[in-house]
Amino acid sequence: SVTLGTGIGCGIVLDGKIFHDALNTAGECCHQIVENEANFCNCGRRSCLEACAGGLAILRAATVKVANIHMLLHKSPPVVGVEDLYLLAQRAER
Repeated sequence: SVTLGTGIGCGIVLDGKIFHDALNTAGECCHQIVENEANFCNCGRRSCLEACAGGLAILRAATVKVANIHMLLHKSPPVVGVEDLYLLAQRAER
């Protein structure tokens, strides 16, 4: 199971139960290194999947690509969130 939100969460379910390995990290894919020299992650490392593809990474990339995105959303920059980007993308498809 994988969830995408502000970060990325994942786990393994076997026989209807959450699987735990000896380190309680079974299925933990969000801190796998996926790029070279990418953004820092909340875990303190660099280039983790979460830092490159989690909700905050998507928000960071959008604000770089579209400098005035907060104006398109009629919100101040600190209030813009990933859900706002999703809704803006839906409007653009129509």
